Amino acid sequence: MAYRVDISKRALAEIDRELTWMQERSGLMADNWYDELLTALGSLEEMPNRCPIAPETHAFLIEIRHLLFGEGKLQHRIIFGVSVDERSGEGVVTIYRVRNSSQRNLPGLEILGEYDDDE
Repeated sequence: MAYRVDISKRALAEIDRELTWMQERSGLMADNWYDELLTALGSLEEMPNRCPIAPETHAFLIEIRHLLFGEGKLQHRIIFGVSVDERSGEGVVTIYRVRNSSQRNLPGLEILGEYDDDE
């Protein structure tokens, strides 16, 4: 089953912020990171449930999963949920957040961007 990947506004803003930070330091680093991000996002179109359950899942009625990509200080987590569109029956992966893996886990509704989080 192929899944549609939807990216939340909050996750897009986080991606943009990371890219801006990296481009200020190295265009090549930013390009490589972005390529890794696109590859990781594309991989979620097939078998997203292969990814482990995220620690944040305890705060929700649905499973929240995460996918790590990148290496070292540039390793990030894609935090997402997997569902089925009730109208079309299509599988959907919703990307809630994209965060550096060194950042703390998100408590409660912060995963949905309900609160500001710059840590």
